Amino acid sequence: MKDLILKRFRKMNKSKVMTKQIVAHGEMSNLVGMYAAIKLDGKFIQMAYIYGKAGKYYVVQAINAITGTPNIAKLVKPKKMLEWVFFNSSELATEWLKQYHEVGYDIFDLCV
Repeated sequence: MKDLILKRFRKMNKSKVMTKQIVAHGEMSNLVGMYAAIKLDGKFIQMAYIYGKAGKYYVVQAINAITGTPNIAKLVKPKKMLEWVFFNSSELATEWLKQYHEVGYDIFDLCV
């Protein structure tokens, strides 16, 4: 099941050019086009794609864990995204997800 999810997630938007994360004046910007691992209280919840920006909100498209396809979209304030881990490509997000499931925790948390 986990391999099926990873396989479908890898296929998503491989051809899209991703932007880099830029943090300025304490606010996140240029997140559109990036993937994110949604974390809450330090635990991984779900993968998502930052689809667009609407004013001070980001349009975040959840990725279905079973099919690997886009699911529900929500408007999210940047301050709610502070714990999230952002990726420039689906390949990087897939590798992080694979590592997270193999090890059981986010190795980036050890660097902080």
